[in-house]
Amino acid sequence: MTQTDPGRLDPKGRVMMISGPDKGIGAAIAQRPRRESHDLSLARRPPAGLREPLGEGRMHRPSDAVDPESPHARAGATGARFGRIDGPIDNIPSGAVP
Repeated sequence: MTQTDPGRLDPKGRVMMISGPDKGIGAAIAQRPRRESHDLSLARRPPAGLREPLGEGRMHRPSDAVDPESPHARAGATGARFGRIDGPIDNIPSGAVP
């Protein structure tokens, strides 16, 4: 296999957007990117519920599952902050959307 970009598989600096990252399945999903030094755009409603300090390489953007513009705003803010998005993970809990 020819690898054209030697850093392509290096997770450091990869940007992941994760919704619902503070408990349950969302927290489990977010563990590995956190450990592997991904830059993270975290979304939760309300933002006060986030348990981890944001720190460098982390951002929080409020998100509302019933607002169709919310994901677009979050993607725009993530792109503006980090310059790219390598993977979105939407973990919308059941009952969040009427």
